[in-house]
Amino acid sequence: MNSRYELKLQRQGYKNIAGVDEVGRGAYAGPIVAGAVILNFDRRGFFKEISDSKVLLADKRERLAKLIIKNAQTWSICSVTNWEIDRNGLSAANKKVLTQACLNLLIDPEYILSDYMAGTKYHRSFELIKSGDKKLVSIAAASIIAKVFRDRMMRAFAKVYPQYGFERHKGYGTKLHQARLKEFGPSAIHRLSYSIYS
Repeated sequence: MNSRYELKLQRQGYKNIAGVDEVGRGAYAGPIVAGAVILNFDRRGFFKEISDSKVLLADKRERLAKLIIKNAQTWSICSVTNWEIDRNGLSAANKKVLTQACLNLLIDPEYILSDYMAGTKYHRSFELIKSGDKKLVSIAAASIIAKVFRDRMMRAFAKVYPQYGFERHKGYGTKLHQARLKEFGPSAIHRLSYSIYS
């Protein structure tokens, strides 16, 4: 993935440009996790390998996440639990996790590139970009670290709740997950406000 857009912003005077994205919005169980990252564009040799986290194989995601974290100026991860999603609603939880991930960065960004989530507002100049993880390297990098972190969480949850197969579907509504929900009912990490239970 190229970095032309971010380099154009740098030429306009923005030095610290953050990419932000979330994963887990559409899952039935587990948290929503957001990643934020300010990449170091002097170390962009591996950027061509970066892509939308959803299309990368797990091993490559893990490897790229390590490269992103090692070479970034700063990065952060933030999550909101299924309880908060149930209490405040999916949209509010989604906006919160995106903005908080940005606020958690050790370097305050001058410009924020975020995957599109209607109504999201950031504390600095920003753009909300539809399918941003397919277009911009900063957002794609954020999606990779967020997905790797969330997948690890779901594999850990699979050891606590082995009957649901979280290690296979990561909480999304696959046929396997639906069958296990029908058999066992929801666990403590399921989002109970969803209409799948009615």
